Amino acid sequence: MPSLSEGKPYLVEGRNLVLIPDTDDYRPWVPDDATFVTLHGLPLWACKHTPELNNLLFEIGEHIPAPIFFEDYDWANIEIFAEQAQMAGLISARRRCYNLSEMGCGKTIGALLAIDYLIEKGHIERACIIAPLSILWDVWQHEIMMRFPRLRPVVLHGSYDKRTKLLHQRSWNVAIINHDGIGVIHDELLRCNFGCIIVDEAASFRDSRTRKFKLMQRLLKEVPFAGALTGSPTPNAPSDAYGLAKLFTPERITMGFRSFRQTLEVEVHPNRWLPKPSASTKVFNLLQPAVRFKRSEIISLKEFSSQTRRVGLSTMQKEAMAQLKKEAIVRFEEGDVEGRNAVTLIGKLLQICSGAVYTTDKAVVDLKAQPRYDMVRSVLDEAEGKVIVLAPYIHCTELLHSNLRKDYSVAVVNGSVPAKERVEIFRSFGDKRDPMRVLIGHPKVLAHGLNLTAANVVVWFAPIYSREIYEQANARITRLGQTREQLILHLSSGREEDAVYAALEKKGTMQDVILAMFEQSN
Repeated sequence: MPSLSEGKPYLVEGRNLVLIPDTDDYRPWVPDDATFVTLHGLPLWACKHTPELNNLLFEIGEHIPAPIFFEDYDWANIEIFAEQAQMAGLISARRRCYNLSEMGCGKTIGALLAIDYLIEKGHIERACIIAPLSILWDVWQHEIMMRFPRLRPVVLHGSYDKRTKLLHQRSWNVAIINHDGIGVIHDELLRCNFGCIIVDEAASFRDSRTRKFKLMQRLLKEVPFAGALTGSPTPNAPSDAYGLAKLFTPERITMGFRSFRQTLEVEVHPNRWLPKPSASTKVFNLLQPAVRFKRSEIISLKEFSSQTRRVGLSTMQKEAMAQLKKEAIVRFEEGDVEGRNAVTLIGKLLQICSGAVYTTDKAVVDLKAQPRYDMVRSVLDEAEGKVIVLAPYIHCTELLHSNLRKDYSVAVVNGSVPAKERVEIFRSFGDKRDPMRVLIGHPKVLAHGLNLTAANVVVWFAPIYSREIYEQANARITRLGQTREQLILHLSSGREEDAVYAALEKKGTMQDVILAMFEQSN
């Protein structure tokens, strides 16, 4: 902290006051309830150290520690990491901010500490948490009920009438709603006058052209405090930061998206952009104020490793793969393997590997992928504890469930399973040794927030297209509370799938997947 003689604002910690010099530079920022004093011959304004004042001083370049560290706050009487306290300090003292910490660093608790403090000290009355559907109950509501007795949550889910009825009860002070739910009761949410909004997995709103982005933009416009939580702010490219910054700190965006992307990336081919060397630094400077912690900085996690298990293709899978390669060669010769057709080819490849494909009329053809089912059974017989099996399509998860349920205690979670039923499945898997040992899931459903450290093995029945979902789903077992070494197993039938996994592990690109189709099989 600077001294008074330096002519800078000075924090009096014991009295929770900020002394601001009575000069032209600072006088416009002095609150109306400040008291004029003279100390050591210096004219000063004695101001209560509030989050609002702290943020005002920050905006003019003065950095004073957040008031949460000096007010008489009991930190919810829970054991926390120092890093979580820093997260809470940032959210509670900045109008807009980003928590970009890695998966499993306790971002949820950090945000709830900030909300609890702001409500207890009377800085706000109500808060809103906007999160993926799969973690409304089992993560956000659960953490509040277990650790924060001052907070009274309500989960806004269901029909318009059900959500509005819950909203109008007014017995709550923290509303929890899913990303798409804000479009269902948007006007009602606006009328709640939230003091703080936390957006979990905020990168989901990075496309500024979408309706949900515009709805979120309206929600955040007049909110005093808002925090973006995401460990993957730029999951696909540095230019992903554009929408996130435009949503939370729009004053930092001074150009349109096209010009923005050109400052971060170079177009090496039509519709193919690569990051410039300076991209990371520019994104870091853009997404401020922010904190980012790594799991290794907070807790020593057990060893994490990945392996590939080779599996054969059934006769029907081989025939479908051969046909797909022919189609890929034709498109390659026509010069189109990088646009939409390339995405279509990869999607069809993943369907074949997973053992079932969609027809043009959306029917499902079972390719009888018995070699893959047999490998899953082998892994289950090897594993000492609970196992998560991830499959990239709903029909694939259902076929897996049908194949395994006679011999193993197993449950399936995908997009067709109701949210409340998912919660019970996750709790049973995490809290009970029996009867459930195997959790079959669609990666998107298991990709955010959940702590599934009851398992230490993840089996990828077939790969997916999204690197972000891949990393998030794997992180379900590498979170705080894990006591065993973790193993990620990739089931692969050859070069094509190897190329997808390599791209997911940042050792290749999706273009390599297409090229692998042209290589001669052993």
